[in-house]
Amino acid sequence: MNARARVLGCVLLLISLACYGSFLHTGREQFWLLISLYGILFLASAKAYQLTVETCRSVKNTTDLPASNQSISYLPKSVILALIAVGIVFRLLPEILQITPNLSPDWYRFLWDGMLSSSGISPYGILPVEYDTSYHPDAEVLNVLRANLTHLNASNYTSYGIVNQLQFAIAAWVGQGEIWIMALMLRLQCVAADLGTLWALHKLLPLVNLPRWKAWLWWFCPFVIIELNHNLHFEGSMVFLLLLGLYWLHKRKTYAAGLSVAASILIKLTPLLTLPALWKSAGLKRGLLFCITVGVFVLVGFAGLVLGPEGDAFLQSVGLWFGTFEFNASIYYVIRWIGYQATGYNIIGITGKLLPLVAAVVIFVMGFAKKNDTLSRVACTLLFSYCVYLLLATTVHPWYLAIPLALSLLTRYRFMLVWSFLVFLSYAGYSLDGYEENLWLVALEY
Repeated sequence: MNARARVLGCVLLLISLACYGSFLHTGREQFWLLISLYGILFLASAKAYQLTVETCRSVKNTTDLPASNQSISYLPKSVILALIAVGIVFRLLPEILQITPNLSPDWYRFLWDGMLSSSGISPYGILPVEYDTSYHPDAEVLNVLRANLTHLNASNYTSYGIVNQLQFAIAAWVGQGEIWIMALMLRLQCVAADLGTLWALHKLLPLVNLPRWKAWLWWFCPFVIIELNHNLHFEGSMVFLLLLGLYWLHKRKTYAAGLSVAASILIKLTPLLTLPALWKSAGLKRGLLFCITVGVFVLVGFAGLVLGPEGDAFLQSVGLWFGTFEFNASIYYVIRWIGYQATGYNIIGITGKLLPLVAAVVIFVMGFAKKNDTLSRVACTLLFSYCVYLLLATTVHPWYLAIPLALSLLTRYRFMLVWSFLVFLSYAGYSLDGYEENLWLVALEY
């Protein structure tokens, strides 16, 4: 790496550290300051990526390796380790500055569930607002967590899958009632997932004839750092497990692929969208074996829950995302407006159940009708399957974009990078008085 690249890299590092630090100190009601810092971070990460690519190419041109071997390893090992270390520092900055997540309070519910699980109490079927904490050995900590829960989190049953609950329980068990240690353990799991995704992209990109240096787009993307690490959302774990399953399926390790994809589904249900295309790509017999493997592990994971007394509570909580909650939607908002004109009331009770069925049919047809005979074609099908789901959803939180963003890196499409910036417009509705969605900004986003 030449002197100019080193100087520019140091400047970008200082700018990014300053912006991430300022971002963490800014409340979500200060939208225009947040979006300005977010924009600067995107520009800085884009320039850093450009600098990385230029360095990779300059090193490649001085070697005798074949042109097709566009590898992340063109960078000197010391540079690779430095880039990884910088990304880890960005992700751990909240712990370094001793700041709790400023954009989402969901992590309080994660720790609430984790503390119950680590104490041998099932978090399913328990409403935090009604739970008598006096019987719990860490009642004081639970009361602190409950006091910081949003009304929705406190008054609804948990909807997080078994693997997710295991992650929460590990954090609570290690933390032993110390909130900052439990939060650190959550964050370390998020960082580990991103490291896994960096490795998985490094393995997958050559298989789709794309340069391995595209993996750095994930590692330094402000969306990934803020939404999946600073705000402690576990979509990053879903991404890693899904990409790992995709890699193993390509390597014809059917059972390992099935286990990995099943684990991703047991965090949240949305990776079920990948099954039609993955079945088609693996061929009839091996695809069937893969889907059976996924089904067995998923059924085992959910058996104790769905068949137990908490099953109804879990299904009720999941159902809220289709029949009650509305946030940052697109096509659904158009249909809702038409429904208001025709009936005079919100028709989410109908459309919230109908649109997922429409999405499922479209995704099933895409999975089996398209020629998913190469990994690059499979990645494209999976990307657009997720986009269909999100465009027809009633609720699209920013972190929902994690999986399609990762899948887009395995294709030549770039729109998910743009969306990962524009989705931040959904934060414009937050104020000290609550939340009121700005539909003009939602329209601009889409």
